[in-house]
Amino acid sequence: MNVQLDQLSVFLAVAEAGSFTRAAERLRRAQSGVSLAVRELEAALGVRLFERTTRRVELTDPGRDFLPEAQRLVAALERAVAWVRDAAATRRGRLGLAAPPFMVATWLPPLLARFQKVHPAVTIALHDVATAEIAALLAAGAADLGIGVFAAATTPASEFVLHPLWSEPLLAVLPQDHALARRRALSWADLADQPVIGQRRDLAVESVPVPLRHEVVNVSSVFALVEAGLGIGLVPRHADSFAIGRPVVLRPLRAPVVTRGISAMVRRGRSLAPPAAAFLDLLRAHGARKARQSAAAD
Repeated sequence: MNVQLDQLSVFLAVAEAGSFTRAAERLRRAQSGVSLAVRELEAALGVRLFERTTRRVELTDPGRDFLPEAQRLVAALERAVAWVRDAAATRRGRLGLAAPPFMVATWLPPLLARFQKVHPAVTIALHDVATAEIAALLAAGAADLGIGVFAAATTPASEFVLHPLWSEPLLAVLPQDHALARRRALSWADLADQPVIGQRRDLAVESVPVPLRHEVVNVSSVFALVEAGLGIGLVPRHADSFAIGRPVVLRPLRAPVVTRGISAMVRRGRSLAPPAAAFLDLLRAHGARKARQSAAAD
């Protein structure tokens, strides 16, 4: 039996249109070619699929039985072709990413390495910039995805879409010889009479009752100022790797626990290229894994 995809497609078009003429118009083919494809399919199957009348073409009983199977076969093949094309497109192309320098220096490189292993032909353009600069890179088309902690005021809903990835708590970073370093956890009340160092966007939350003595842009600057003895710093949990080998300690901050949400930002109304869509999926999977780890730790 030699049944071809083209024959199945023509069969479905005739069944839907109820006419060889209308099916030929939809397929933009000659009616004789449509009729020939149906005759060849009927010959291959050994049954008549249509009853031809002067007014209408109707399915025979075998034709009605065959219709859902033909629909299923054509749909499955179309899905398979689309999947292969998408996979091929993902294996090549360009991925433009914009993220704050501290993220680029901590958790992002291992994720990029994992992505590059699966998609070795994709060129990655990585922009390590301040969070405030990410929107401009997206708007200019230099970046496909922005990653960071985005305040609502900097991400107008008319221009950008945020995809929440995960949330993580703020930690206190102290010199090793600080009196509070002996405690296993701190409360915000413990910081009330301490000089506090942090990023202003991290503390734009009403539930954080401490003023900043020193404001910085980059998390690495928080560590530098803490090491210089200028106060207690506030850093995200992923900064724990940056603290290794430094004369500082990290302590959980409670009462209340303040979290900051990390999101991916994209241009509204612009479809993501396959490499960017694949990396967004990887970010989501990474976020789900971090959420499970956080729940297990709690």
